[in-house]
Amino acid sequence: MFLSSWIVYLIKTRILFMVNDGNDDKADLANPENYKLENTVNIYFKGYKDMNERIGGWFISPEKADYQFCKKDSCPDNIFKSPKLSKEDTVFLLLHGNAKNRGASHRIAAYKTFQRLGFYTLTIDYRELRENLGDDFKLVLYGHSMGSGIATHATVLGQEEGLRIDGVLLDSPFHSIGWTLNRSRIATFIESILGVESMLAEYDILFNSINWVKQIRVPVRILHAEVDQVVPIGQSVSLVEDSKQHGKLDIDLVRFDEEGLGHIGISTTRGFIKQIQDFADIC
Repeated sequence: MFLSSWIVYLIKTRILFMVNDGNDDKADLANPENYKLENTVNIYFKGYKDMNERIGGWFISPEKADYQFCKKDSCPDNIFKSPKLSKEDTVFLLLHGNAKNRGASHRIAAYKTFQRLGFYTLTIDYRELRENLGDDFKLVLYGHSMGSGIATHATVLGQEEGLRIDGVLLDSPFHSIGWTLNRSRIATFIESILGVESMLAEYDILFNSINWVKQIRVPVRILHAEVDQVVPIGQSVSLVEDSKQHGKLDIDLVRFDEEGLGHIGISTTRGFIKQIQDFADIC
C-alpha cells in the first residue's frame, strides 16, 4: 500500500501535474496585462478552503467585444465580468498540459488566435460557466496533451449532467496510458512488476482518452504534428481508428507537417487559425 501510494504521488507531482516546472511567475498571473493580454479578467473559482489551493483562470473576451470590458468588481455581477452571451458567441474552455501554467507562451498564442477570430476563452490552472454567461452560446472544450484526457472526461460528465457541449478539440492528445505502456519494452516490464496502470485507475488519474472519446456525442477534431517526440502522432491515429470502430464517426485528425513544431508548436501556425475557425463553424 505504501509503495503504490508513493509511486502514484511521484507520477502525479513529477509527470501529470508538474506544478513546479515553469511556475515561477505564479504571482504575475493575477494581472493578465503582464502577458500582453487585453480584454482579459483574472478569476478564482469558488469552493476552496485554503488560498493556496484555489483554482485560478482567465476569462478572455474577443479583441472587438460588443461591450465595454469591465474590470471593476461591481459590474456585471458574475466572476467573468461579462454580460450574458448569445447563440452567435463561441466559448473555448481550454485545458492545458501538465507543465507550466496558463501564462506559457504557446498558450498565449492560442488565446490570441481565439481573440482574433472573435471567440471567448476560459483557461484554468488545475487545482460556473453557463450559470454566469447564459445558455445560448456555443461551448467547445479544448484540451492539449494531458489536458485532452481531462477535456474528454469532462465532456462525458457534462453530457450526463445535461450540460450542452457543442464540440471537442484535442491538440496532441494521449490515447491512453495502456497505449504508451504497450509500446515500450521498459514500460511493459515495469508494468508487469508494479501494475502502474491499475494503480492510476484506482486513484482515478488514468487519463484513458479512448474510453471517453467513444462516448462523446458531439464532433471531435484532433490536431497533431507529424513529428512529436513527447506524444507521438501514432496515439492520435489510434485514437481516431479505435473511436470509429466503436461507432464514433464524427471524429477526424488534422496533421501538421511543418518542421520544428514538436509538442507545443501547433498554436503558432496559420493552419491552426484555419482549423479553429472551421471547427467552430461546424459545431
